Amino acid sequence: MGFSDLGKKKRLSRTSIEFSKAEPLSKILISYPINQDLLLDLFDEGDGVLSDVSFLKRVEKEIKIDDQVLSELYFNHLVLAGGRLPKITSKRSFIALIEAYKKFSKFLLSESKEIGLQDKLISIYLFGFYKDIAIKNSETISKTDYDQRLKVISQCNKYTAIPYMIEKKEKFIPIASQDMSARALETIKNIGEPSIWCSNLLYWGLVFVALLNEGVNSEIQDYFMVDCNEIEGINITFQRFVSVISE
Repeated sequence: MGFSDLGKKKRLSRTSIEFSKAEPLSKILISYPINQDLLLDLFDEGDGVLSDVSFLKRVEKEIKIDDQVLSELYFNHLVLAGGRLPKITSKRSFIALIEAYKKFSKFLLSESKEIGLQDKLISIYLFGFYKDIAIKNSETISKTDYDQRLKVISQCNKYTAIPYMIEKKEKFIPIASQDMSARALETIKNIGEPSIWCSNLLYWGLVFVALLNEGVNSEIQDYFMVDCNEIEGINITFQRFVSVISE
């Protein structure tokens, strides 16, 4: 690629905004207001700016954008970001994200595509389904439910090693409600072969949440003792968590 290629201009069809490799859209759009025509242009262009979290934050504040277009924005983001979920703050954005994720899940199934293990685990816990996998109570009822599930994910993701997680048992107890723990159990049971997850800290965080709830504890123990007993490394790690529950 020569210098002439860097300066070669492209133009968005609706807004007539010009850009090039030397002046990418992500840089140029800082000076432009967000509107529906711009988003439709970006959908056509398939530009990486739709995976930019800061750009999504700007869009979320734009109340004049149609709800369907907002949902399409989140869908495009999920495709470009490989399933990485954007942060949302309003009920309107939550509803748009739910619709976008449903479409994204069908897209992955039809295209025989997968996302990263971490994002897959997050999606199943938050939404209750991923492609052809579904857990009990798979429909997210409200933004309040969604936010509570995000708190569980956030707490599990704070640690860089299992010993640090175990040391903070008191931080996990408040999030180990019956609903959150039962959901953690269902996620663990439906996520796939446990050996795949033996080094995933979010996975073990959800196991910890399930163990800490009296109503779920026996069922998660039965699962690991019966279904995972012979998987190398899994049972040893599980017993590390079990040992701290009674302390």
